Amino acid sequence: MTDVTLDKVWQSVRELTPGEQRQLRERLERSMAQQDEAAKIKTFHQALLAAGLVKTIKRPLPDRSGPRELIKVKGKPLSETILNDAATEEGLRVDNPNSHP
Repeated sequence: MTDVTLDKVWQSVRELTPGEQRQLRERLERSMAQQDEAAKIKTFHQALLAAGLVKTIKRPLPDRSGPRELIKVKGKPLSETILNDAATEEGLRVDNPNSHP
């Protein structure tokens, strides 16, 4: 970044309200923390490669933890099936308390 650009950014920062400056500082701190974490991970991966503990470093899979669509399942609930199977293996019988009148 050139000195002229940096001076323009600094002037813009000085024109912000104290609240906006605080928000900017928080964003900068988060950004720097993320960069520091990324640098630590990269150093760690390089050390693993140099030590011969791994051959390659794979990129992490993208985060797909968005909302998921529920599906309708016919039959008994899976938890009930698991409990019944485990009880049967132990020679026990499990009654579903919800199935009695």
